[in-house]
Amino acid sequence: KLFDDIPSSVRLQRPLDLPQSMGELELTQHMSELAGRNRSAQALPCFLGAGSYDHFVPAVVDAIAGRAGVTKRTIYYHFDSKDDIISGVMEVQHLHLMSQYQSWLEHSSDSASELVISLFSRLKTWTDSPDWLGSGFSRISAELADMRGHPARNAASRHKAAVEAWLAERLADTGASEAPLLASQIMLLIEGGMSLALVHGDTGYINTAKNAAKRLVEAAVS
Repeated sequence: KLFDDIPSSVRLQRPLDLPQSMGELELTQHMSELAGRNRSAQALPCFLGAGSYDHFVPAVVDAIAGRAGVTKRTIYYHFDSKDDIISGVMEVQHLHLMSQYQSWLEHSSDSASELVISLFSRLKTWTDSPDWLGSGFSRISAELADMRGHPARNAASRHKAAVEAWLAERLADTGASEAPLLASQIMLLIEGGMSLALVHGDTGYINTAKNAAKRLVEAAVS
């Protein structure tokens, strides 16, 4: 009687295509196998609940809060998101590294060749230190390679561009021709040298890059 009001023309005229019925134990095992294909919140970061339950907090947030002696809530009061926090840290690191690079060449001669030798020699000393882990800006760009436009990647790009522009100015001051192009070529050697030194655990690549840079400079000033 439940279906009496449904016209026979719209009723299904064949048996339903359903699997055979299962016993309780068999059904329990089958459903457990299906559920096992899912990844739980214990296996992966979970963002349900707008971050109020299981969620991912970059270690840098805890480190910043600990160093500053404040709570994470205070940190978030001044930044809109975790990405903005990381970007802000990178901007501070940019200022620190620019000051470091400038100090490396503070007492260098007016010769472009000597300037480059001094730069790579100091770079070699830096990479030889036991706590050197490569370029942080390059590492985070690689980590976020599939996230174009991420604030951290933008900060890394600005840093590398600023270093290259500064190097071009120093080379131009020595009278080197086509200083912007020369600075770009030397940046390639710096980045390549650091990357290979990190990959192979051999900072001798910095010396190889130094020799190549010296040849480039000598050709530019000859």
